[in-house]
Amino acid sequence: MEGAIELLKEAGFEFVGKKLSPRTPIAFEFLTTNSAAASNIGECIQQDLAAVGIEMTIRNVDFKQCISEMVSGHYDVAASGWIADFNDPINMLEIWISNSGNNICFLGR
Repeated sequence: MEGAIELLKEAGFEFVGKKLSPRTPIAFEFLTTNSAAASNIGECIQQDLAAVGIEMTIRNVDFKQCISEMVSGHYDVAASGWIADFNDPINMLEIWISNSGNNICFLGR
């Protein structure tokens, strides 16, 4: 926790004790599926961030809508997973190529 607070201070965020100051708030939406596991993960992250005053709202949607929102770039932060469906390193590496259709993080775009 102390390390996170120090990094946030270095980035210019102000604190009152161990919580973010209202002068420099952080708030964002976390997009995930409506499965029980995804909801539980989101709630754990939300609680951890709240400990330093970061406000994270959770938007749980069905799987198909979640993928659609991510591919469209309609999210702040999203939970996602990736598994290799064929035995070649490119299967994992292509998610980091800027013009790949699997680059739903929009890296390099």
